[in-house]
Amino acid sequence: MISKSGATAELVELIPVLRQFQSPLIGIVGNLSCPLVEKVDIVLDARVAREADPLNLAPTCSTTVALGVGDALAVALMRVVDSVTLTSHATIHRDNSAETCCSGVRCYACGEGGCLGGTATTRCAQS
Repeated sequence: MISKSGATAELVELIPVLRQFQSPLIGIVGNLSCPLVEKVDIVLDARVAREADPLNLAPTCSTTVALGVGDALAVALMRVVDSVTLTSHATIHRDNSAETCCSGVRCYACGEGGCLGGTATTRCAQS
């Protein structure tokens, strides 16, 4: 869950629904004193000193930080979770973008494989 304020009603109300999946909930938040922090399992600090605009209103820096934290988290998890495959990735992407962009899977450890246009990776038996 990504939220600058950590108090967005829609996100807080969504937590009971997400709990049905019995997965840990991760919050990327810009406010460590918020309701979301109390309800997620893991909190990632995405606070920024101020936004880039003169009025400190437009979410410029905060969205960039949240994007970077989310990308780093995704890459780190793909490196440690051996069950990430094109098939498992495509199951949660309704348009099956992983299946259509990749002709195969490239091993992130040794580079072998045939992913030509996508970014999905897994670990091969040799690495």
